[in-house]
Amino acid sequence: MKFRITDPVTTIHAMNRPTRYALAALLTSLLGAAASAQTVTPLPSASTFLYGWNVHLPSTYPYGTLPALAGRLATSGANTYRDAEEWAWAEYGTAGVIRYGADLDAAVTQVRDRLKPAGLLGLQILGFENPLYWQQSTQDITVNPAAAGSVFQTYAQGFRAYAQRQVVRRPGQGLYQIGNEWNGGFHLNRAMPNYTLVRDGDTYARLYLSVAADLRTRAPQARLLTGGLADCAASPTLPYGMCWPWLIDQLAHAKRLGGSLSLIDGLGVHAYADYDPVAIPERLYSGLVTGRNWLMTQSPAYAASPKDFYLTETGIPTITSSGQAISEASQADYLQRMALLYRTLPYVKGVWFYEFANQPLAGREGTFGAVTASLVDKPAFAPMKALAPLVIRGTNWKLVSGDVKVTDWAKRLTDQWILYRPTKLYTVECDYTDPADGKPKRITAFWAPQGTLPVTVQTVGTTVAHRTAFAGTSTTRSGTFALTATSSPQFLIRPAGVGSVLVK
Repeated sequence: MKFRITDPVTTIHAMNRPTRYALAALLTSLLGAAASAQTVTPLPSASTFLYGWNVHLPSTYPYGTLPALAGRLATSGANTYRDAEEWAWAEYGTAGVIRYGADLDAAVTQVRDRLKPAGLLGLQILGFENPLYWQQSTQDITVNPAAAGSVFQTYAQGFRAYAQRQVVRRPGQGLYQIGNEWNGGFHLNRAMPNYTLVRDGDTYARLYLSVAADLRTRAPQARLLTGGLADCAASPTLPYGMCWPWLIDQLAHAKRLGGSLSLIDGLGVHAYADYDPVAIPERLYSGLVTGRNWLMTQSPAYAASPKDFYLTETGIPTITSSGQAISEASQADYLQRMALLYRTLPYVKGVWFYEFANQPLAGREGTFGAVTASLVDKPAFAPMKALAPLVIRGTNWKLVSGDVKVTDWAKRLTDQWILYRPTKLYTVECDYTDPADGKPKRITAFWAPQGTLPVTVQTVGTTVAHRTAFAGTSTTRSGTFALTATSSPQFLIRPAGVGSVLVK
């Protein structure tokens, strides 16, 4: 039986908002047991690395295509996916009345029913965009602060009611991300681009804490993440698409308002750097290290209670933000390198690549996928699927070599950084138990960020299986031998704890 609050009865519509919210909450409580609660995969242990994809379910794709999209996603090797049932879909037409269209309800339920057998954990964005709460206003609350209090309180109350409904709708949900890119203006109301209802650290912290405190009570099993930030507006030539000062401001207000950061289980981080098609993965890696260092030194709230990073958006389009083209083959190389590099950072606990399928949109936004909009594999799909077991189950990760540039974030716009072009050999190692034979292995991955680079491999007391792709065929080698590193990761596999391998 499908549960929908769709009652348009005049008496309900005529109620003031607090009364309508109270009624909606009561109906949710009374009827929740009768809801067609969508099945979800339980949250794995904290030590399990989360490796998956963003999917726009169903904001971009026609509802009828969603089951097929979910079917392809279930074969990707991922153990998680990130999606949303936006507030504006659940509450539309009449403020205070929570409802879901039957076609949306059916499609999304089918999607989740297909993904659960594959063991994919959902990360649900609680999207705070709903024009019902500001479309009637004509003033910008930053210009008329007197109006801000009442407008925000009504808005926050509505957002909490929506979040409460989602807890009932998805019992056992393991991951929630509260908001998305709150520091960007585009997500508020395209018709009113200057209306900045949630666009400063104080306001976002208030909204986050209000909803997080309620979720902690209603869904104590869930891990709560902050919303990832949009690219910093300070300059189009940032070395990485992460705006750490906004995050520092957000954390400072959260600590001030909440007394601690206990309601934050992890920081949502968005990592993009496609303004320049050169060495994107290595730039992003350096950017993450730089940003973490910046947080530890510049944010007393974070330094006192460090939070893990969850890279809830990161990826490579084949049309960059500067209009330059990246080949689909290069996209595949870049995504693999990103996965391997991110995994070496102990404070990164999950990554959701943006995005699984090309969206049926023109330009950059439509070209991030590992499959096409019609679900045909792009070159990235197979190697990212093959890499999934290694990324999820690998342990003892280490960046052995690489041209990593870590600097003060405030100096990020210097010519030295903007012209940063890593050229050295990158080498990453980890331990991995191959499910094919159950034997522990030591994996060495290596690549050259720009083109080709002759390398020498020295093995001592062991033999290695050399693969040009992780799921490729193996060539057994030993002693000292020459190889050519390329932009695509290659792999040397040996028994764990036996001998040593050096690539130089």
